Amino acid sequence: MKRRYLLLTLPLCSLLFSLCSSNGFAQKKSKNPPADGFNLAGSDAKAVAIADEVMDALGGRKAWDNTRVIRWNFFGNRRLTWDKWTGDVRVEGLRDNSVALVNINTGKGRFFKNGTEYTQPD
Repeated sequence: MKRRYLLLTLPLCSLLFSLCSSNGFAQKKSKNPPADGFNLAGSDAKAVAIADEVMDALGGRKAWDNTRVIRWNFFGNRRLTWDKWTGDVRVEGLRDNSVALVNINTGKGRFFKNGTEYTQPD
């Protein structure tokens, strides 16, 4: 009797588990799906978990994708403003009155100090 019960129970449990999995009940739906081309299988699981936590703290992938401009500062010395959509970055030296304008997509930029533009690379 025990053997018959076991033979009937295992396939039934397996069927229920597969149904739940296919409907998303057994899997947590990610708020941060991998971007196209991202190699999730070849990535460090701990690093992916940290990145997912950061994305959650930012409000989720949709909020991040819809955010155009981000501004932050480093210890009161520099203020950065980044336009994610154009790649334009403004770096302001708050102590030396300098401004660097650069586009991270093209690598082109300009530099000013005390309102004067410096055009020589050195």
